[in-house]
Amino acid sequence: MPLGVMILWLSGVFGCIVFYIVNFIKTGITIFLWFITLVFFIPLIFFPFSYNSLNFYAVGWNYTHLIDALPLALGLFLFSFFLFVVGASYGNIRPIGYRMQSVWTKYILETWFSRRSCIWLTGACAVFCCVLIGLGVPLGKGIDATFSRPALRPLLNLWAVIIPITILITMSYALRSSRHERRVSWPCAALCVCMGFLTGQRAVSLVPIATALVCYMSAYRPRQVLIPLLAAPALIVVAMLAYSIRTGASITPERFWGYIVAQMCFGNQFSDLRDFAWILSRFNGEWLMGKTYAAGYTPFLPSMFSPFRMEFGWGRWSSAIVGLDPSHHGGLRAGIFGEVYFNFGMIGLVIICPFIGWIIGSIFCNGARWARNKPKNVICASAVVAYIMAQLVMDIIFTTSFYQVLVILILLGLVGLLQWIGRHGRGPRGAKVSYGRNQAGRDVRAPRIARQSHSGESA
Repeated sequence: MPLGVMILWLSGVFGCIVFYIVNFIKTGITIFLWFITLVFFIPLIFFPFSYNSLNFYAVGWNYTHLIDALPLALGLFLFSFFLFVVGASYGNIRPIGYRMQSVWTKYILETWFSRRSCIWLTGACAVFCCVLIGLGVPLGKGIDATFSRPALRPLLNLWAVIIPITILITMSYALRSSRHERRVSWPCAALCVCMGFLTGQRAVSLVPIATALVCYMSAYRPRQVLIPLLAAPALIVVAMLAYSIRTGASITPERFWGYIVAQMCFGNQFSDLRDFAWILSRFNGEWLMGKTYAAGYTPFLPSMFSPFRMEFGWGRWSSAIVGLDPSHHGGLRAGIFGEVYFNFGMIGLVIICPFIGWIIGSIFCNGARWARNKPKNVICASAVVAYIMAQLVMDIIFTTSFYQVLVILILLGLVGLLQWIGRHGRGPRGAKVSYGRNQAGRDVRAPRIARQSHSGESA
């Protein structure tokens, strides 16, 4: 790595560490720091490995071209991160949308965080999983099936959206459920995690588990970081094992750790900045002017009926520009704001990055404000809701995930409808429970999740 690039990278890492320390001193473990870790810090940490010649096995002869674009990729990444942090800091000072977020938070808590919803979601996923297996999708190799059997791609894409949100809901509900409810919540969570490996995507099962754990720690153990730190290596090992199963690689005990390190550092697991540089090395400077967004915001229109989506969908465009076959490759990751850059250039980064940061900062600030003086189990659930909202905002920016926004909104409506039928139909009526007491001493209505032995505790 050139000296100038190393200094730039070290400056970015140092800035992230300072940002973490300042926020940790103020608030302890927060879901906001976890969100920043997933979106920015992990790709930044693995950037130096992009200069290693072992990347040749992942990108081929293109490696000789992308080396020259790595400094630009790093600079644009850090610039977008700086603008994002500026906007998020302003969102903590002057948040927007508190009333609207409060309404959505209450609705999601009352709709999803209950034993009934946990059973319904798990049962629906179990039926979906059985259908996929019946159609011939092999366990652990769902991604490969999307290319070998294109007819199943819509179902597999839908599965890849539903199962992670179900794992997040069931796992977070199980972590802070009462002893009586654990008889149902933990089996549901374990079953959802097992089904999550059907797609072959490690993040589908592992990121929701880690997120639920962080949300639990932020409410119950805000100053203890030992459990998340110890859980991280275990999650990475499980992720690499799932990858080896999907690819059919045979790993001997002697090669186990070497294989894991090689896949983490030089494979396609955390290669956002390397892929960003790969696209930059082939980019001719003709801005897309929103074409990938126009193609991405119509996910229910089949590509075979839309030549525009066939050409300018982000997955297809990012694969084609570097010489990969879009029919056998899902596309490249260019960082969270890479698509913004290729569409609108520096002007797009200057406008969109701080604006998105403002919205994300407002979401987490409003979530903390709403959960103030609430029981700890409600604080944990509200942190999960804030994370889901923030992730939906980022899915709007990265169009390959926009499909997830529509599916989750539809899922919210369906589960809410089932809850309404259960309360007002012939089924048993839900008990009226409380969020605790507000500053005026009056009871605040809450969903079933507050009916626990520790519901009288406060954060």
